[in-house]
Amino acid sequence: MYHYEDVQHLADALDNGTASVDPSWRTDTRQGRQAQLREQLTGCGCFLLIVLVFVVLCVWGLSTDQPGGEPSYWH
Repeated sequence: MYHYEDVQHLADALDNGTASVDPSWRTDTRQGRQAQLREQLTGCGCFLLIVLVFVVLCVWGLSTDQPGGEPSYWH
């Protein structure tokens, strides 16, 4: 939620032409595109890590003789 004073200050700055926006917040600048790509890659990396952990747990679960037991090839 935004405070009224903050919104009014921004509106006044936009009207006066004195508002400055950080280049990394804009997607039409080099810094902004890099920040956007970094966010997307971070999201993909987290997703792949979750999938990898799930696959490892599934393989470990399928390789046991009974639930919670040791893998059968260790006998």
